[in-house]
Amino acid sequence: MIYYIADIHFNDLRVFNKCSRPFNDLEEYKEEIIRRWNSKVNDEDVVHVLGDIAEDSYIDVIDILKALKVINTLLSEIMILHS
Repeated sequence: MIYYIADIHFNDLRVFNKCSRPFNDLEEYKEEIIRRWNSKVNDEDVVHVLGDIAEDSYIDVIDILKALKVINTLLSEIMILHS
């Protein structure tokens, strides 16, 4: 399956508040997105993330990406190619 997603906005409090997301805080939002993603996406799937993944200054975004199926595989492959 091929999926397209955009504007996840991890750790972006401004967007979180503006869009009235139905979560108590950014951590709950992050955990739920990861849970839903991993329950839907299989290892054979392709996911195109079109942009706005996280707040610009959010340095822990790599840890979030590692938690997502398919993206984790891609990051592992990139690290192998880089080393």
